[in-house]
Amino acid sequence: MKRDVRFASIVIFAFVAAGMVCADVTLMPAGAAAASPSAQPSAPAPAASKEACLNCHGPFDKLVANVNYQAPSGEKITPHRYVPHSAKESKAIPECSNCHEPHPVPPAANAAALPKPDVQWCYTACHHKNTFQLCKDCHK
Repeated sequence: MKRDVRFASIVIFAFVAAGMVCADVTLMPAGAAAASPSAQPSAPAPAASKEACLNCHGPFDKLVANVNYQAPSGEKITPHRYVPHSAKESKAIPECSNCHEPHPVPPAANAAALPKPDVQWCYTACHHKNTFQLCKDCHK
């Protein structure tokens, strides 16, 4: 279902005014109840969904194309990849919270204060040599 961007902006503003973080934000379609203290979820979600993150940081393909991360191995890569890498559908987008911690909306004025992303999930899930080499480079 397509989201009404204007309504989503109003909902996000209401959550920001309440001091909530993006992990707490659930975007509602047009016509849904307005955000108010009584309409807020009773317990915040433990982590933001990839859909919520991509509403601001997406689209995912833009992140995939941005090769600006230097891995601990020294490789300059994009850690934003479909998993498995050959897939290109939304269900193959990993959860953002695998590597990122949710941040306040809007983010803190000092970007350096935001927690740094961690690619340990990639290393644990597949890249067991702690590099981003292709599987076929080691597994012939």
